[in-house]
Amino acid sequence: MNERIQLLRKSLKLTQEQFGNKCGKSRTAIAKYETNKSIPDDAFIKLVCMKFNVNEKWLRTGEGDMFTDNEDSIFKAFAEKYHLSDTEQELAKYCLSLSSEQRKEILNHVRQISKILSSNNDIETISQRTKPDHKLTPAEKRRIVNSEIDQEEKATTSSASTGTNGM
Repeated sequence: MNERIQLLRKSLKLTQEQFGNKCGKSRTAIAKYETNKSIPDDAFIKLVCMKFNVNEKWLRTGEGDMFTDNEDSIFKAFAEKYHLSDTEQELAKYCLSLSSEQRKEILNHVRQISKILSSNNDIETISQRTKPDHKLTPAEKRRIVNSEIDQEEKATTSSASTGTNGM
């Protein structure tokens, strides 16, 4: 394994010190790994493989390609790291398949929905408005009017506190 660590480091065009810094090890530790005076632990091997997209089988045995940079292996490592369920993985893949413009549009829609949901009693007011006025009880009418007054006061307070007074 010592030769492969050195080969990897050199293919990344890193000094022993630079490689060690990226992996949380000293230059001396890397030198010992490369000269077979010390054997790296599993945590170091896994870190190197994840950080540099190195094929763990290659690093341990010399079999296979040095790097595993295909999209599936990168996504698999991501899903494992964050313990994503099958549904979460499907959602993440879908989002990643969208163009940046499509993702921006979705974010804008989510922000709008969030604003609506965070407004006080908006959902209740909207659902009550689905009834014709003559079918609302006096209590429902008062609640709607009070809700609208509260929203107007919040808007006035908000614009006063931010210094935006309509000018």
